[in-house]
Amino acid sequence: MSFAKTPFGPAEIGKSQAMEAEEHFRPLPRGITAFRRAKPIDGEATPESLNSLLGKVSETSMHGIDSLINELHTLRGRTTVIVFNAILRNTRH
Repeated sequence: MSFAKTPFGPAEIGKSQAMEAEEHFRPLPRGITAFRRAKPIDGEATPESLNSLLGKVSETSMHGIDSLINELHTLRGRTTVIVFNAILRNTRH
């Protein structure tokens, strides 16, 4: 931005630029409260399909985590029994 000497001060230059910029804007019609969604192109994801997919992935992940927890509980129980039996054998000798 260059500062040339003009009969206008910086405030007047800023105002004229702002007024010029406002000419390129058009007001929105009154009463519009939401944007319309464009129709999805074939194969394009929509918010609804993404929400559904996320729900399925979350559900699958939760089932996997629950299965893993149950398996770990089972292994813990088996390990406890094995350790307990080993302790009993060592105390009998």
